[in-house]
Amino acid sequence: MKEFDEKTIWTSDLIPLMASYHKGKLQHSLWTAEVINSNLKSGDSFLPDAILSKKFFFRRIWQGKGAQAAASEVFLATDSDATHVISFLLQEQKKLQAVRLQCVEMDNDILYDITNAFSM
Repeated sequence: MKEFDEKTIWTSDLIPLMASYHKGKLQHSLWTAEVINSNLKSGDSFLPDAILSKKFFFRRIWQGKGAQAAASEVFLATDSDATHVISFLLQEQKKLQAVRLQCVEMDNDILYDITNAFSM
């Protein structure tokens, strides 16, 4: 991330997601880490081939504007039909903002996107 005003505020250890907050734009973002093929060869590095064979990039899948400060808590939950939900607790605004994830499997990879966002 090249933006100095954008900071990572949460990462998931279960699915390849990251949340950030940009204080200049007053905006939260949700990013997914996706794999692209790499042309590195195992002799070029001391890292294992399993890591070298992949490159990652981050794709922004959601932006939420208007938060005066970074979320005090970000957490992963599931709803009644086992769909992943990422929730942002905006304590200063006394608000909970949540986004539902959609998972699509393509070519042995799982891609994530947002189905809808809602606030409480």
